[in-house]
Amino acid sequence: MRGHYISKHDAAAQSADFLRVLRIPGVAYRPAGPFVRPTSHAARTGRSRRIPTWASGADGTRTSALGPPSRFLTPRKTPGHVRRMRSSAIAIYAATALGAALARADAPSVIKAAPLEIQVRSAQTAPSFPVYTGSGTAIRAADGEMAGVIVARDLEGNKTSNYLRAALTAEEGRTLVRVGVDVVNGGKAPLAFRIGDLAVAAPGAVLMALGEGDHPFTKDEAVLGKIKGATRQIPAGDKLRLVYVYSLKADSAPGKLVYKGKQGVELKGVAQPAG
Repeated sequence: MRGHYISKHDAAAQSADFLRVLRIPGVAYRPAGPFVRPTSHAARTGRSRRIPTWASGADGTRTSALGPPSRFLTPRKTPGHVRRMRSSAIAIYAATALGAALARADAPSVIKAAPLEIQVRSAQTAPSFPVYTGSGTAIRAADGEMAGVIVARDLEGNKTSNYLRAALTAEEGRTLVRVGVDVVNGGKAPLAFRIGDLAVAAPGAVLMALGEGDHPFTKDEAVLGKIKGATRQIPAGDKLRLVYVYSLKADSAPGKLVYKGKQGVELKGVAQPAG
C-alpha cells in the first residue's frame, strides 16, 4: 500500500476538524486556514531594527548614534596611580627579561663531566702572546713578576726556579689561541685531574705553553709531554685554574676545547682578539 502525502495545510485542516467534532472541553481550536510562515520583525511592526554604531569621544567615552552614551558601555577611567603601577610592572618585567638574556650571553662556556665542570674563563687569539721560559718542569708561579723575572715551582712543588718573560710568536700562516679554564670539582671528595685531558682541537693544533693560574710557561716537546701526564688534586668544592697556549692554522682558529678527546665546546664566539 502506497503512502499518502499530507501537506501542512491539510494536516492543519484535519486537526481543526477533528477537534471540532470531539469538542474536547478546555481545548481551543480555530478554523483551518492557509499555512503562514512566521513573520519577520519588519513585517509585523513595519519598522526595521537598527544596529547602533558607536563613536569614541576625546574623553574616552563611547557615543551611540541612537541615543545618549550608555553607562554600561562607557569605559571606566583608571586612576593615575594604577596606570603608573602598571607601567612600572611592565618596565620591571622588561628589565628582568633583558637581564636574563644578558646573563645567558655572558655565561661561560662549560664542559660538564660530573662531578667536574670545566668553565672557559677566557679565550683569545693573537699572533703573539707573552710567556715565561726556562729549564725544568715549573708551570706554577710562586710569586709575582719582577723586572721580567718570575719565580715558579716545579711539578712536585719542592724546587723553585727563575723564569724569564718572553714573547711567543706564531709562524707565518698560523696564529695563537690562549685559553684560560677553571676546573671545578662539584663532588664531595677530592678528585685527581690530569692536565693533558684538556686540549684545543683544530687542524694542525700544537701545544706551545701551559701553566697553573694565569701565567703560561713554554717548554720543549719532551717536557710538555711529561707535564701533560701530571695530575693535580682538586679538593671538594674547589677549582684548578689552568691556561693553555696553542699554535694552529690561521684559517682554523680558534678551534674547539675538548675534554679527553670527546666532550667539548666551540671557542668560536668565545675567543676575542687580544687587546
